[in-house]
Amino acid sequence: MKSKMTRGPSVRALAVNVPTTSATIVLSGIPAARGSSAAFQDQTISGVLNITPGTATTAVTVRCKNQGGTQFGTSQVHTVAAAAPQNIAFNFQDVSGLVNTSYQIEVQQTAATANGTVNEIVAYAGGED
Repeated sequence: MKSKMTRGPSVRALAVNVPTTSATIVLSGIPAARGSSAAFQDQTISGVLNITPGTATTAVTVRCKNQGGTQFGTSQVHTVAAAAPQNIAFNFQDVSGLVNTSYQIEVQQTAATANGTVNEIVAYAGGED
């Protein structure tokens, strides 16, 4: 039997402040996709953000957590140019089997001496049914 990809709705946020080197939730409430089979539990959380890093920032770390605050997957570290707008794509796998959860994306700057701004972020969860 062929599987099909089921995708939940996209969630978007604009102009989120990222204080110097503090971990900051920049998007929350990404709903888990719902499939028709009992086996539909693994989720892929995908998206892209546009960030203007603060002065002296050398990297941006992106993390994904469930609604309980538990991180899953590996933190994704992206080298960036300070104070220059740029896009960062991300993709996380949640194989915990939790159902009826939602997700949040967290961003943290490295070596920043000034705040950065996530100008826009869009993400969604999906899975195979």
